[in-house]
Amino acid sequence: LCSADATFRLFGAVALGNIASAMPLQDTVIAGGALAPLVAIGNQADLETQRCIAYALCNLAADPSRRVDIVREGGLPALMSMACSEDFNDQLAAISTLRGISSHPEFRRQVFLANITEALTIGTRANNLDIRVETAATLCSLSI
Repeated sequence: LCSADATFRLFGAVALGNIASAMPLQDTVIAGGALAPLVAIGNQADLETQRCIAYALCNLAADPSRRVDIVREGGLPALMSMACSEDFNDQLAAISTLRGISSHPEFRRQVFLANITEALTIGTRANNLDIRVETAATLCSLSI
């Protein structure tokens, strides 16, 4: 991820996203210090690398205890970007992750300030029912 070569960063993001999809390996990813570079690169990389990094963050956020780390490391912009994607799967994964993060009272304000309104506006207009349900659930989490 820390390579100057964009192709190597993309492959690193894809690899970490795939590794993070296996719950037993997620602790290893976090313990290995991958979260900080994921977020740092995700906030400045090309769009395809950002998508792969957001995918890795979504996988890591499957464990509620890791959501705190993702927010503290600055992962919200990558998730917001992915939530505005035109790809159904990307959008659903990101909005679901944002819903989980929004369930933490301490992070609701940060989620709102990270411009979640654009992502939720897009989600409410989606043709896909799953995206609209996740969007509604996220709005509920933010309003509590």
